[in-house]
Amino acid sequence: MNYTILYPNWFYSYLDIPNLEEIQKELITLFESGVNRYERNKLYCNFPSIIVLSKCPELKKYLISKGLIGKFNRVLFSKDVNAERKTKVHVDSYDPTITTHSLNIGLTDCKNSYTVWYKTDKTKLRDSSEFGLDPVKNYAYLFLEEAEEIKRVEYNDRPVLVNTTILHRGVAEFSSRLICGLRFFPELTNGDIKRLGIINPHIQKD
Repeated sequence: MNYTILYPNWFYSYLDIPNLEEIQKELITLFESGVNRYERNKLYCNFPSIIVLSKCPELKKYLISKGLIGKFNRVLFSKDVNAERKTKVHVDSYDPTITTHSLNIGLTDCKNSYTVWYKTDKTKLRDSSEFGLDPVKNYAYLFLEEAEEIKRVEYNDRPVLVNTTILHRGVAEFSSRLICGLRFFPELTNGDIKRLGIINPHIQKD
């Protein structure tokens, strides 16, 4: 399978969530509880939507208000920016239509924390079959020296919708940094993104 990018000129768009502080508190509590969490690899952990919605009423209210409750699939938490992540860049699914967007929310110790995107001249990535995973549905990667940085976004007080089909990785000053990403299935349409308050989907503002 070839490395395929969707929206190659769009990396991220900031958005606003009215009840953000309440949602952040709910998500931190959920992460710390560890209830029904599952791990695909040692870099991330996931909570399925049925658990998230039962534990996070403010998040549920927000998703209902945006007409996205039926598409909400899971929350992925990313904490330790460890040695392995420092050496690799990845896409979230080799097939870019499976995981295209992530609605990322900074939770703790996010100062000097970034998502960084990369370009490469390679047409094929290393797939996740070496870890016993479906090579199409799951992530694929390159080593950092095989790619070149092209864009980054800092985690501040605003959530950000990011493009997960371009090679990327997390960079953080503090190992205690915690962010999460809301994932959707089927993937977000332009209409869904506009309801989130992003007037021009997939257009880079800076």
